[in-house]
Amino acid sequence: MMKLVTALGLGTALAMPAFAGSPAPAPMEPTVAAPAPAPMMVARNWTGFYVGGQLGYADLGRDVSGDGALGGLHAGYLHDFGNGFAAGVDGSYNWGSSIDVSAGALELGSLSQVARLGVRAGVTTGDLFFYGTVGAARARVPALGNETGPYGGIGLEYALTDNWRLGGEILYHRFNNFAGNALGADASATTAQARVSFRF
Repeated sequence: MMKLVTALGLGTALAMPAFAGSPAPAPMEPTVAAPAPAPMMVARNWTGFYVGGQLGYADLGRDVSGDGALGGLHAGYLHDFGNGFAAGVDGSYNWGSSIDVSAGALELGSLSQVARLGVRAGVTTGDLFFYGTVGAARARVPALGNETGPYGGIGLEYALTDNWRLGGEILYHRFNNFAGNALGADASATTAQARVSFRF
């Protein structure tokens, strides 16, 4: 019995230095969750047919004068090429009965209509469309008749939703020698209009 106790004590004494010299276990690294991926920005698609209305101000110049409200309806088609560029056709019809036209002291009545047909082309960036526009316009002043001339300008459109658009345009029109009148009057018109459109 004494031999067994002595042997156990000796074994324990020999084992203790071995355990004492063993390195302490490395601490566990805390688990860090991977960050959630950032949400992907979906590019706005500007392609589609649209209709809407516009309202603004017109100022006439050259051989005639007059200014006032000008508003109406518009429709068109825009194609988004997917590389930050969009282009399409746009037509509008405007009434301007509040614009009294005169040439010096001669009263010529009111500007009854301005119709336009042209193209729009520009760059898209997110919800914005910056564009230039050119085309042909036809104006009517009863005392002067009808005349067709070029127009051009710039515009900006903002996509409120996938379907609704809000924008504005500044355009310059040039009408030379209104037909059917003895005055041979040349006229220009600068318009600034706000537009609201619904895209299909």
